[in-house]
Amino acid sequence: MIKYFCHNCNIETETSVCPICHNKTDVKETKIYWCPKCQVPLFEDICPNCSSEAIELGTDLRPVFPEERLLIEILLGEPFKFAGKSVWNSGGNRYLIDGKKVNLSFKELRLNNNSDDVVKKLELYKLDNEKYIKSFYEDEHLALFFKCNKKRLNYITLEAENYIKEIAKDKNEAEMFVSFSGGKDSTVVSSLVLNALGKLLGFTHDEESEKRLSAIQQKLEYLLSDINLEHDSNLRSKIESDPDRWINVVDITELPDFKKFNVTDIEVLHCAESS
Repeated sequence: MIKYFCHNCNIETETSVCPICHNKTDVKETKIYWCPKCQVPLFEDICPNCSSEAIELGTDLRPVFPEERLLIEILLGEPFKFAGKSVWNSGGNRYLIDGKKVNLSFKELRLNNNSDDVVKKLELYKLDNEKYIKSFYEDEHLALFFKCNKKRLNYITLEAENYIKEIAKDKNEAEMFVSFSGGKDSTVVSSLVLNALGKLLGFTHDEESEKRLSAIQQKLEYLLSDINLEHDSNLRSKIESDPDRWINVVDITELPDFKKFNVTDIEVLHCAESS
């Protein structure tokens, strides 16, 4: 539950825009709840799915991805202990596992674990963890989370898209761009912009931009070519040590319409040369 306050009208609201004066409001308080029956976090104190009274958890909660979950399990010496469970982080070393609060001492875990052994175990269990990574967004707990919080999620999505439309209405396309890195934040922003404006923002379609894009693509294709990787052991080790980060770069070079991706030459080359 997020409560806002309009200082202009001196009223509390449930929206970030005052319904009376239409000015931006300030966040007054944020509360996250937990439904003990559905085993999911909620924005409201009554579960919309089962009508149960929810338990107040705190002010922040975020999902724990399978990679982080495996790392925690290895540090605890119990790989896959929490696999298939509803695992969330409520800030710092505080976790919520199937509704139960778990506080971890990372200082103690670091002292009790050898970093080289941890890396070896991560590699050892990597394949077994793949099925949890691939099915993460189909997980029953996450699906139920989306269902229970659909009203709030749809509202903030619409609010963000309307904000983008309002900002963009007095601008021309050449004045706007989305800096796309391939990470979660820029992916969400790109999706919101696409839904709001019906197109992605990036390079203008002039001859100079076409030349820059072509030069970037050629540079990337060379960097990732078999010939270069065979001689550049440093670059090869970077790719092998963190292949997931390079997937976005490889995908970009293979896109037929490269300019649709909202990246600058500096961003892409930085990713390619010093990732």
